[in-house]
Amino acid sequence: MQRRGPHRTTWVLIVVAAVIVLSAAAAIWITTLSATAAEPKIDWRVPLAEQQTPPDAAAAGDAVVMLADGDLTVLDAGSGAVRWTVPDVEGPVRVAADSVVYASGALIKVHDLAGGQERFSYRAELGHNPPFWTATPTTLVTVERDGKYREAVATSLTTGKQLWHKRYDKELAVAAPVLPDPVHTAMDASPGVQVAAATSAVYLNTGLREAGDEKSLTLDIATGTELDSPGTVFDLDTYSLITVGDRVVSVSERSGCETKVVLYDPLAKSAKTAGFGADCNASATTVRVDGGALIGQNLDGRPEVVDVVTGEPRWTADARGVAQAFREPVLAYSPDGDDQPLKIVDVSGGPEPWQARDTTPAAGPATLAGKYLLTSSGSFPTAERPDDAYATTGYNIDIDKLMWHQPGARLIAVTEKYFVLAVCGTDYKEMKPAVVVAVPYT
Repeated sequence: MQRRGPHRTTWVLIVVAAVIVLSAAAAIWITTLSATAAEPKIDWRVPLAEQQTPPDAAAAGDAVVMLADGDLTVLDAGSGAVRWTVPDVEGPVRVAADSVVYASGALIKVHDLAGGQERFSYRAELGHNPPFWTATPTTLVTVERDGKYREAVATSLTTGKQLWHKRYDKELAVAAPVLPDPVHTAMDASPGVQVAAATSAVYLNTGLREAGDEKSLTLDIATGTELDSPGTVFDLDTYSLITVGDRVVSVSERSGCETKVVLYDPLAKSAKTAGFGADCNASATTVRVDGGALIGQNLDGRPEVVDVVTGEPRWTADARGVAQAFREPVLAYSPDGDDQPLKIVDVSGGPEPWQARDTTPAAGPATLAGKYLLTSSGSFPTAERPDDAYATTGYNIDIDKLMWHQPGARLIAVTEKYFVLAVCGTDYKEMKPAVVVAVPYT
């Protein structure tokens, strides 16, 4: 839940837990860039009223949907103009094709994305606040209570009419694939605003109260027909599902330094497992999804691209490092060592077409779009760590040049034309409300 006032900083730091604390070497890098890089070009800006930290946001067609200042706000992606607002929304929020869906207490509300008109409200009967629900581009799926039974209920997002329901004598929770957030795509991330993916299936957890018997059940989204019996195990309570086409990806378990990722095809009822490695001292492995592939580190600590159809590696780096960003046909990664340049490598296993000569980027989240590579590093300052710093930089990979550097900025959405950044204060003692800005990358 988002909260107004001084507690908001702490809440957002939980959401951006994947952001690392600046190392001494990174701090030097930031200082150097501050003296040499220009500020980014900004086409539009939208100041927030109170919120001092980056809002949750997602790009959806020609709109940017934000959960900021406790309100749901939809901006025009081209101009930054506010199209419509709903006050006092707790979330979570889903953007599903031309619908915006969110929970409001025991109610689930559906709005038209373009105009903001409320199509209908739906009251779930299970008693949870917020209810168990998810949305695909066409369908709202909820879990209901009917006496001692539980029902999975599907409702049309367009008409509000019930499409089907299935009854079970066990506890249920519902989950459906969502497109990964463009910035923070860790498997266990759950940002407040997400975009529902095109998918043919919905997934249920069954036997939630029976220790050791958590199973996932796959239903056809159009009819509710069972596609697979309990047995394809996803830990839906802990890890979200992410779609790659009609396939879904989820972490199934973590053991020591290995993370097992299930690649599941609901129509073929087949699953493959890919193994990724992790820093044994780290709390989680980040596995990113993009361009029909997964990227992560193998057990040797080398960046690796895994094909979602075969589950086999397409490409493995020849040195240890951290995979930061991926866009067909290239992968960006930082080799171990502060003095090693960022590399962009052909994922088919070909030559390295580019590596940074300008400087060595600090390790941290990165995104590839158009001709730009964005890298971010640091942590936002808090009362406990007022001297922390955070920044985002933009590289033009076509000409191998650092173009701009923006202190206090985090990427919150990527549209067809813009990187949408939240620019926050850099001095904890003088923090002001954040400003959402659009930086062109095309």
